Amino acid sequence: MNTYTPDRNKTRGFKAESSPTKVTTPKPVQNRRSLARFFTWERVTLSSLLAGSLWWNGWLYERYRATSILSDHNFKGMMSGIQESGRLHAEINLLREELEKAQSNHADSNAAGEESRRKLDEAASKLNQAQEDLERESVELNSVSLLHLRSLMDTASVVSGDPSLSRNILSDAASFAKSQSLDPIPAVTLADKLPGKHGNLTGCRVDVINVRRDPLGILADVAVKNSAGADVESLTRADFEIRSGERRLHMAAVGLAQFSDQVHETALLLDTSGSTMGEPHAAMINGASVLVSTTGSLSRIQVYKFADDVTSVTPRSNDGELHKAAIQQLTAGGGTALYKAIRIAFEDLQTRSGSRSIVLFTDGSDSFNNEDIETTLKKCREQNITIHVLALTTPEVNEPMLRRIAEQTNGLYLSTTEPSRLVDQFQKVAKAFTRPVYRVAIFEPVDEGSLTLQVGDLPPVALTVADGIKPTKSGS
Repeated sequence: MNTYTPDRNKTRGFKAESSPTKVTTPKPVQNRRSLARFFTWERVTLSSLLAGSLWWNGWLYERYRATSILSDHNFKGMMSGIQESGRLHAEINLLREELEKAQSNHADSNAAGEESRRKLDEAASKLNQAQEDLERESVELNSVSLLHLRSLMDTASVVSGDPSLSRNILSDAASFAKSQSLDPIPAVTLADKLPGKHGNLTGCRVDVINVRRDPLGILADVAVKNSAGADVESLTRADFEIRSGERRLHMAAVGLAQFSDQVHETALLLDTSGSTMGEPHAAMINGASVLVSTTGSLSRIQVYKFADDVTSVTPRSNDGELHKAAIQQLTAGGGTALYKAIRIAFEDLQTRSGSRSIVLFTDGSDSFNNEDIETTLKKCREQNITIHVLALTTPEVNEPMLRRIAEQTNGLYLSTTEPSRLVDQFQKVAKAFTRPVYRVAIFEPVDEGSLTLQVGDLPPVALTVADGIKPTKSGS
């Protein structure tokens, strides 16, 4: 029997040259799998969410179209192959009957005549040929089945930014694999890795903060709050359904970001006294660098250091890199002019308008006692200047006084005995200047007049791209 090697370009039912639909297959891309994971992240930072390019977005959209069309062609090819296999089975049954009849006639003949032998050989030859055709058809059918399964898996990977759709495709892929005696485990494993929905959001509401155009597509900031008014921060992409009219959008990403609708005026006071030397000083530099990097675009910051005296080390600016570079150069040594630092920061902030705050880091208490701290705190309260205190607890720290400073000005008081935890404390303070939102990034062509967003089972809200958009709400 001849060995048959299938040509995938000529697989039955999938002939590109005769297909009525032209399929454009994108060129291979290096590290495509790692790029596709962009759409599977449950939580992304703002910088990560905005990373990418129009080329990548266009490639994804075309890949989704191509794999969808490919799957359709492969399915048609399988149906054609199944029909052909059925025809060959019927033909083989008929040929077997003819062969049995020829063998019977030959056996009844007393003389092995040439005509009887010829019919017998002819029937046997036809049967062998039909069996070879059936075996070849089975190989072709198996090849197309594998190609169809691979197309389903590729499509699910491409649209994994929409976990609900991807999960449905992978479920179909697993069922198909079982029906064709193929391995369903890869499809099941991928489906298990997709993020699930949050569940019951009864009583929650959705606030649309803004919707705007961006080189990447359309960006929308939305907040989700529970019945108590607290922000819900545990949602994933699977909880968000975005539509353009009746069409559900799949090329979209959702991630947590920090948002502020105003610029804050902030004085950052950093204790560089001798007691901070070593690990505390290094941890303070790391934490303060995180703070200015995180809030730089949201706050006009002025950085001060205090030891024996108080010195401004940066001008008032929202340039996070400028502040970070100056903070990296700080050295430790001297006393602790704590109360004087608070007074100088207040005197500068009282001349500014808007939201104003002081962020104070220290590991000790005031060394000089030549400042009227109570008067300074009273003035801060009167002018709504908040003081957030980060304390590294040591035997020298005056914790009751530091707690009073924060509480009397409606600020945060955060303390730790471990220098390694200072970065986390600075990050918590950074969140006091912002609110968490879900940034929705839409990467495919849409009708801007019919965009809607539905979170869980809450009523849909409109996403209107306009200047000065008024916030809209959804929920009860």
